[in-house]
Amino acid sequence: MPRKSKSRANDSIRELLHGGKPVPQGLMRRHVRDLKRKFETRFKEKSALQQQAQKYLTEAQNSSGEPAPEGSEATKALNGLRQITEQLAKRKLAIPPRVNGPGGILSGHYSLNVAPPYDYSDSSANVDFGNPTVSASADESSGEMNSSVATDFKAKSGGDTFTALGIYFYPRFQSGTLRASVNPSFIFSWWANSLSSLPMVQVANTLAYGTFGITAYSGSTVVAQNAQDFSLWQEFIARDLQFDFGSKNESLAAQMNVDGEHSYLISLCCYSIASAGGWPGSLAGATLNTSLPSIAVDVEIGLPLENA
Repeated sequence: MPRKSKSRANDSIRELLHGGKPVPQGLMRRHVRDLKRKFETRFKEKSALQQQAQKYLTEAQNSSGEPAPEGSEATKALNGLRQITEQLAKRKLAIPPRVNGPGGILSGHYSLNVAPPYDYSDSSANVDFGNPTVSASADESSGEMNSSVATDFKAKSGGDTFTALGIYFYPRFQSGTLRASVNPSFIFSWWANSLSSLPMVQVANTLAYGTFGITAYSGSTVVAQNAQDFSLWQEFIARDLQFDFGSKNESLAAQMNVDGEHSYLISLCCYSIASAGGWPGSLAGATLNTSLPSIAVDVEIGLPLENA
């Protein structure tokens, strides 16, 4: 009897979420591919700047403590560092898009606590260069995501992982407000080792971050996104050994005005990466296990459907 009751409750939750419509798996896959590209672009830009800055810092070092002569490699390196700083200072930030919805007196409200199984899961383990060891998995039935990246001991290498879980929402009303929140837990371990004895420093990189949010679609086109990004760690190590392991929790939330003309994806995505030059030189790694026990959904209805 309890199993039947739980099954009926899950069916009722899915009915409120999906409005009797099928879950568009193709749409979710496109959304995840877009997120992967965003994460990869962000990291590659940061990594390129960091490695260029570290190269300049190494070249600018002057053991005597005296100012470097004009035209020397050290002076050129100092100018390069200044140019990187100017480039960062001139960076323009985009204004997040949004879907506007009409205000007014609310005509209804309901809350859902959605537990696994979720509508969607995705994972990928990617070799960026060399021969790193990478693995990734996401299980929509359990709400668990696991990933690992370890650089090659013998040669330069780098890899990244991506994991995602999500649910789909079809409004059954003309306008309203959707709020979603999660409290995922993370168990992690990372390490980055860069020797200080080499003439040219080899940077060891490792980072992990993610995003939780709501994406609005018109057909297959993204029309708005409200996401909360979070960083678990971000390490660019030169001539040092750094590591950490443990657990942490995050409290994440997103909100969006919604309507019956659009469809919405609520998702949690995690991304990790490690790259290094091999030994002797540098090594790096990252392991991340994520648990998403539920997704809380809160809906305020402004205008119901005319035929409801």
